[in-house]
Amino acid sequence: MLCSRRISVLSLGPAIQPFDPTHIGTTPPGIAPGVTLGPTMCIICQTFRPFDESCLYEDMPGAPAAPDAPTVITGEANTTNEDQAAPSLISPQTNDAQDAPVATGTGQAASDPAAQPASQPDMQAAYLTDGFWADFGAARHAFDTSTSNVITVYLDALTADGQRLAEWALQAWEAVADIRFQAVSNASGAMIRFDDDQSGAYANYAAAGTDTTTAWVNVSTGWLSAYGTQIDDHTFLTYLHEIGHALGLGHQGDYNGSATYGSDNIFAKDSYQWSLMSYFSQSENWSVNASFARPVTPMLVDIIAIQDLYGAPDAASSATSGDTIYGLGHNQSGYMKVLMDAVHLGQDPADDYGGGNLAQTIYDVGGTDTITFSDDTHKQRVDLRPEALSDVYGLRGNLVIARDTLIENFNAGRGSDTVIGNQADNRIDGGFGDDSITGDMGSDHLIGGFGLDFLDGGLGDDVLLGDGVDGMFDPVAGQVFRVYQATLDRLPDGAGHLGWTKALLSGVSTLLQVGEAFVASSEFQDRYGATSDTDFVTLLYHNVLGRAPDAGGLQGWLDRLGGGQSRAEVVLGFSESAEFIDTSEAGALAFSRAGHLSGWSDDLFRLYQATLDRAPDVAGLQGWAGELADGVAYLDVVSGFVASPEFQDRYGATSDTDFVTLLYHNVLGRAPDAGGLQGWLDRLDGGGQSRAEVVRGFAQSTEFRANTAEALASWMRANVAGDTLVGGQGENVLFGGFGADQFVFDAGMPGRHEIVDMDPWDQVLLEGFSYTTPAEALAALTRTGPDTSLSEAGTEIIFRNIQPEMFNEHMFEIV
Repeated sequence: MLCSRRISVLSLGPAIQPFDPTHIGTTPPGIAPGVTLGPTMCIICQTFRPFDESCLYEDMPGAPAAPDAPTVITGEANTTNEDQAAPSLISPQTNDAQDAPVATGTGQAASDPAAQPASQPDMQAAYLTDGFWADFGAARHAFDTSTSNVITVYLDALTADGQRLAEWALQAWEAVADIRFQAVSNASGAMIRFDDDQSGAYANYAAAGTDTTTAWVNVSTGWLSAYGTQIDDHTFLTYLHEIGHALGLGHQGDYNGSATYGSDNIFAKDSYQWSLMSYFSQSENWSVNASFARPVTPMLVDIIAIQDLYGAPDAASSATSGDTIYGLGHNQSGYMKVLMDAVHLGQDPADDYGGGNLAQTIYDVGGTDTITFSDDTHKQRVDLRPEALSDVYGLRGNLVIARDTLIENFNAGRGSDTVIGNQADNRIDGGFGDDSITGDMGSDHLIGGFGLDFLDGGLGDDVLLGDGVDGMFDPVAGQVFRVYQATLDRLPDGAGHLGWTKALLSGVSTLLQVGEAFVASSEFQDRYGATSDTDFVTLLYHNVLGRAPDAGGLQGWLDRLGGGQSRAEVVLGFSESAEFIDTSEAGALAFSRAGHLSGWSDDLFRLYQATLDRAPDVAGLQGWAGELADGVAYLDVVSGFVASPEFQDRYGATSDTDFVTLLYHNVLGRAPDAGGLQGWLDRLDGGGQSRAEVVRGFAQSTEFRANTAEALASWMRANVAGDTLVGGQGENVLFGGFGADQFVFDAGMPGRHEIVDMDPWDQVLLEGFSYTTPAEALAALTRTGPDTSLSEAGTEIIFRNIQPEMFNEHMFEIV
């Protein structure tokens, strides 16, 4: 940061020399004619102490004292410890109105920055590149990278700790601009020369016109001793800041040496949250809603400014051009790997991170990218839209998404989170907690996970999954189901179905690669491997379409195989045929329901009633449903109930006649008829059935299903709250999952919606439709094969595998 406007030079040469007042207004030794010197930049003021001109002199007495910790607001509590226990790399608040400068180049600021009008980040960035220098009698300048983006640097004069910090800071600037730093061993050949032999911390430059010719950065060894050498220490921020000066950025306001927020700032949002070239921490600036956190990357305004000077990174060579993962399970390199290993994996062998609060702006140039903060136990507020702010790891406003950056996927943590998607095709998983997820634009996959979640697909063709079902109700799961049927002629096993579905959803595998894996499997080879092409195609016709091939169809497929198509491609031609999709849809949906606990709620409710003569407890219902969804046989669960102390206390010592009679009363609410009683006794005595099998027979009987239907729906609505899913526009698939869910549709947002798990305890809320009562909505339902549909004015709602007579007025709400 600048120390004094009136000091325009340091003595220049291979190494920084003691300050010589005779150099003021003259050309120092070693500077070519026509080269001008910019103002000396000193970061001493960033310690929030009064400006001290002694920082410009060699005989400055010692290193600066460590600053008092500014008041920090972390999460929702006020503290005075700037190194909070909850470390944070990042966090969001929506990109609310930012503050406009009162004037540019005047050095005057409004006394109440919060009352200043709003500005765009571009105005703040323009001040870094132009306005600041104009205020100090200099001009916009930068290194000339028109023919090569390489900027040479000399680091050998630094200690090992200083070199490491400088290299990390150089990596941070490389990541956001079209520049590459190259270390050289000769100071005279370097464009930026680093040293540590002068007191304090500062930077300076020499320029020919608007082209920087040489820049100098000095961060003293005393500075490292006072302010630390870890990534979250003030020294690393010092290097980021001073390199910003060397590259051509000024300060965020018309101040130099010291500044007071409220009188010296130009922009109300002048803080670390927006620019590391600021003098003000987040806690010093009362106009930003952010916790104290030191930036570990250039921030939003810095990135806009530096790209104005040097351009954006080349997509072909950028470290973030591929499928980048941030957070848990990251694939970062360089200093960000060091940091994310420490924060998310607890791996910090060199003790490079001290646990302090950090702020970050994510700048990414391409690929399908993922942020995973599933290890965060705090409430997150994440906005994936460019230039938006987010709150994560217990801090406010500590994560920023850069302009032109699209993050496709986000995995939230264990709190009750709020997540907003962007214009990309997002996959957002809420994880644990009662989450609110909005898809914005794009064709999104929104997964509520555990808890009572609110999902809004917004615009685009979306898949809304209320529970964490790992895509089992995504259309992709149907593709995997069909590949099993086509190749192996059987239902999937649960683990295999889930694994292949995840591989497709995550992009790890394509459908063709899945098909190739099945064709190469030993199970497939045992069945088809030695067959001729004719026998192979004939078997596919039987397995997939349930019929013999017609002559034309058979020849067509043989021609494709002869023309170079692989057997895997032919398998997909069958499995993805319109005929097979239509005939297998109900089976695929039934298979997915059986693999999710929501598909077992009715069976378990009846089992509780049949065995224990009571309604379930919610925890027990969820626990047993999870067992069934994981593949435990229903009869084994019945046996567990029959063996329970509660069941034994009620039925254990009874004769078979008394046992069956009690079941009639508890399950069917009546005395047994003579024939029915004798039939069950015959099964127990000589028929080989156990009491558990008899209980299963009663619990799954048609009579008991009908008798308990209304009680089941009422109990679920009263005791097991579910998710809220808003269809929005486009073609959407909605799955509520376990609990009493609400599906919301607005007639003003036309679209085609498929509800794949409409249960009798779920509810459909219709807003803006012509229906005035639930009875009118019921009357408008139509049967479409195995499904039911409701259509009006461009909106079509399809209820999969449920018939109109299964609906009642409780299942609709009209607003």
